[in-house]
Amino acid sequence: MVLSPFVLIGWFGHIIICYYLIRPICNTLVRTILTIIPCILFTYITCQNFPQYDSLSLMILILCWMISIRLIHLTIFSIDKLLTFRSFLFKILWIFLPILPLKSKRNEWPIKYYLILIPVKFVSLREFWSQRYNRLIGTVLKESIFEPIHSKFSSSTIEGLTTFIISGLLHVHVAFVAFDDVSTLFPTFIFFFLHGIGCCFETKMKIQLPKYIGWILTHAFLLLTAPFVLEPSIKRGPPLLIPNPPPLVNIEWIPKLPIPNFCP
Repeated sequence: MVLSPFVLIGWFGHIIICYYLIRPICNTLVRTILTIIPCILFTYITCQNFPQYDSLSLMILILCWMISIRLIHLTIFSIDKLLTFRSFLFKILWIFLPILPLKSKRNEWPIKYYLILIPVKFVSLREFWSQRYNRLIGTVLKESIFEPIHSKFSSSTIEGLTTFIISGLLHVHVAFVAFDDVSTLFPTFIFFFLHGIGCCFETKMKIQLPKYIGWILTHAFLLLTAPFVLEPSIKRGPPLLIPNPPPLVNIEWIPKLPIPNFCP
C-alpha cells in the first residue's frame, strides 16, 4: 500500500490554505464549510481501497482523523488565538512527533513516548480514558474537542458526550475499513456512547467512592461493555491476528494462550 504523492500534497496544501486563507474569514459558517468538506474528501480519498485486517491502513486512517480534528479546531474555533504558521503546523502534526513543553529550559520539549500508562490501575472511567489509555489520541480529543466546547458551554455533559460521540464515529470508520461489515458499526458506536454516559455520570455523582470500590465498578463496567467493540476481532480470529501479531509474539519462551473463538 503506497499513498499517492498527490494525496500528501493535497493534505499539506489544505493546511496552508486553512491558515492563510480560511482562518482569516470572519463568517463562521463559511470557515466551517471550507475546512470540513476538504477534510472529508481527503480522508475518503486517502482511505479508499484499503486492505482488510491491515494495521498500517488503520494507522493512516486514524492520522487522517486526527489531522482533520486539529484543522477544524484551529481554523474554526480558535481564530482568536495568535498563531504563527510554524505553531499552527506543529499543532496539527503533533501526533507524528508528540512533544510537550516544560518550564525547565534544560529539557524544554520532552518526547511523550508512552501511549498507555498502566491501565489496570485506574479507579474510574474518566481516569482510564483521560490519563491511562492511548494518551496520544486522548490528548488530541481533549485539546481540540473537549476544551473548546467547555470554553463555550461550561457543561461537562455536553463536552464529554460530544468527545465520546466523535471518538465513536472514528472507531466506526476504523471498524468499517478493518472488517468491511456493516453489522459491526452500531455495537462499536454504542461502546463509546455508553462510556461517554458513564463518564458524565461520574462527573455528576457527588459521592466519593473508596478507591477499591471504584476499581471494581470501573473494571466491571469495562468488562460488560467490551464485547461491543471486541467481538468482531475475536470472531475473525487468525485471519485478523496472524497478519498483525502483537509485540513479542514470536519469542518462544513466553507462554501463550490459544486465540479464543467466542466472545461472551
